[in-house]
Amino acid sequence: MKEFILLLQKGQLFLIPLSVLIITQTIKVLLELKQHQKLKLAHLGHYGGMPSAHTALFVSLSTIMLINFGWFSPYFAIAIIICAIMVRDALGIRHHLGNHGLILKSLIKDLYQRKHTTIKHDEIITRLGHTPWQVTIGALFGFTLTLILYSFLNNLGQ
Repeated sequence: MKEFILLLQKGQLFLIPLSVLIITQTIKVLLELKQHQKLKLAHLGHYGGMPSAHTALFVSLSTIMLINFGWFSPYFAIAIIICAIMVRDALGIRHHLGNHGLILKSLIKDLYQRKHTTIKHDEIITRLGHTPWQVTIGALFGFTLTLILYSFLNNLGQ
């Protein structure tokens, strides 16, 4: 058992962010279930929605690098830069692509109703990006869950 605990502790740089991603994505699916009164397992892999699991993942990775290597380490620097790029993408381009998808869906729906196209408008995915609130909650989840999991892993076997 001691060897397993040591393995978990040594693997925390990978295991904690992965766990945070899984927990956050599960919470997102449960919130979808509460809102729509039906469970869609397909939502496990969807973009967008509350909270931002991508943000939670990269904030978790940045946090665990900070804890293990410090403010001025190259590992923390790389993690925080990638985190900033990903958050900018979620708030910017992915959000705009979702808006473009809504417009495109509306145009195709109109053409479909007029019998000018056979493209099905309901196949276009429009939820791609995040609102600032969804990203903020994702960041809080990432940071908080990382601290909880780190504390739990490092107190195992004591």
